[in-house]
Amino acid sequence: MSGGTDSSFAAYLLKKRGYAVTGITMRVDEDTSQIAKAKRVAEGIGIPHLVRDVRREFNLRVIDYFCRQYIKGYTPNPCLACNRFIKFGLLFNTATEQYDYFATGHYARVVYETRRKIYCLVKGKDKKKDQSYVLYMLTQKQLSRLLLPLGNYTKQTVRQRVKQLRLPVDTESESQDICFVRDEDYTSFIRKFRPDFKIACGNIKNIRGEILGEHKGYLNYTIGQRKGLGIAYKTPLYVAGIDAKKNEVVVGEEKDLFKRVFTVTDISFTAPRDIKQKFCAQVKIRYHHQPAKAQIRKVDKNSWQVEFFKPQKAITPGQAAVFYKNERVFGGGIINRVESRF
Repeated sequence: MSGGTDSSFAAYLLKKRGYAVTGITMRVDEDTSQIAKAKRVAEGIGIPHLVRDVRREFNLRVIDYFCRQYIKGYTPNPCLACNRFIKFGLLFNTATEQYDYFATGHYARVVYETRRKIYCLVKGKDKKKDQSYVLYMLTQKQLSRLLLPLGNYTKQTVRQRVKQLRLPVDTESESQDICFVRDEDYTSFIRKFRPDFKIACGNIKNIRGEILGEHKGYLNYTIGQRKGLGIAYKTPLYVAGIDAKKNEVVVGEEKDLFKRVFTVTDISFTAPRDIKQKFCAQVKIRYHHQPAKAQIRKVDKNSWQVEFFKPQKAITPGQAAVFYKNERVFGGGIINRVESRF
């Protein structure tokens, strides 16, 4: 429980359905305000509340990962690392030793397919809020013990119900994108967390290798970015690539952002026994991306190649590529390398 709208209403729903619910909140840093909020909500619902101190593991698995990926020139999604190693790793394992089920406030669904005897992760009813993308790494063991009470609700309905119930939550605010970066930019945070890494200026080049300007540290840029380049040019320019080893930012026109082929690592499949060496799927390359048809084939033990049928804009190393068949998620991985082939 975070003390926010979604996890609070999820806990309320489960209690109403007859479950003996206990709320648990992770302590990830020195700020305990979220813990206090969650405790107030638990008291309002009438359920016990526990706190699990995960600061050490969170620093190692999430914050350090976040910094390392940015230093490599990638744009990571630390929520994925948190889900894999903390929420559905450490917290899930601890909770399911004492409780029958583990529940969250994610907008997604778990459906049991009787014919194949497998648990499937399925998109939530609210297509705008659907969070199946950030849960792609869940295994059969995890899905079999997971309850997602908000899967058939829309965000609007949840807000309305929470207001009606007068639960002590702010129904208008949304969770931060990066919960541990509060009142500073990413570069300042990384500089503080990794003082050994020196942020240096470098060249901004076009795709032909011509120097167009100077950047203030490649950590400040991501693929597809247009603002903040500080370059006057005849056509709009976008960040098309980041070369951390050379300390260079590569820019191009919008058409240069569209690519087809990339590799993914850290692959997870919800039902590995069903996966072939080559298959087609709808692939989503970031949270708000409209999934597009692609062919996926195994390259080696640790990587798979994804090739879109039509070029997609701003394929970004560090983000997740998630595989869908209709509404169902069946796997995904982290984008590692993007090829220039069209």
